[in-house]
Amino acid sequence: MLHNLVLCRACGAPFSFLPEGERNCCQSPLGSKMHGAFLIHDPTMAASSPEMVVRDQDALNYLSHPKFPSQIVRLKHFIQSQPKRAQGGRVLDLGCGPGPTTDLLLQAGYEIIAVDFSIRSLSINAQLCGNSSMNALFVQGDLNVIEFENGSFDGIMMADFLQHLGNEATQRAFLHKIFHALKPGGWFYLSFFNMNLFHRFKGDFEGVYGNIGYRRMSLGEVRNMMPKCALIERESFMNIFYHAGLDNFASGLPFAQCFARMAVIEGYKGE
Repeated sequence: MLHNLVLCRACGAPFSFLPEGERNCCQSPLGSKMHGAFLIHDPTMAASSPEMVVRDQDALNYLSHPKFPSQIVRLKHFIQSQPKRAQGGRVLDLGCGPGPTTDLLLQAGYEIIAVDFSIRSLSINAQLCGNSSMNALFVQGDLNVIEFENGSFDGIMMADFLQHLGNEATQRAFLHKIFHALKPGGWFYLSFFNMNLFHRFKGDFEGVYGNIGYRRMSLGEVRNMMPKCALIERESFMNIFYHAGLDNFASGLPFAQCFARMAVIEGYKGE
């Protein structure tokens, strides 16, 4: 079962229901639990925190952001380029938001654990996936805290959230932790806010937008944060233009890193 791959917030064991049939993992009030169709990793997580309020309120609007067309084309190409996996291959979709990355992975035949801070985003994501959501577990959790069974996943999708996790030390700790969950030979996809020339000129290195903090990074900086087991196959850029065709062309030019809003690292975990 997918929920057995998530470690309980309180007892640290793989999540499993109590023998009495309750939908909690353990007797601790800090223990992870099921709430309807969702696994709540930390029941004490403040639902009224400024960031969570903003993410819940903006969940539906997020899908209409103009950056999506070019990002979705890139994601589709990446997912379709992966070697065909045996049925039952499992993927972590971290910072999944309201979708549609989860749906793309489900359509490719994977089982998914989709994790996000916002329960509203998870609800929209589950609706978007429709009947396919039967092969997904939607988990509300803090990516800096949640942990998974070692070597349990064939792939890890990390699209467009690393910039929001905190400072360099926090981001590095997250990347080193999460690779433990990936099987040797398993793939990863990581996209994040690129530090382009425009942001350097403005001095826009980090800040807060709508109560959501961010920190822009260079490709080299993120590369150096990653654990040694992360073997990089491709580095690229995107969101120079929001139009998918124009962006695909411009992102392949030598100056792409100077103007792209997003950077991408793709690869796999070494043996």
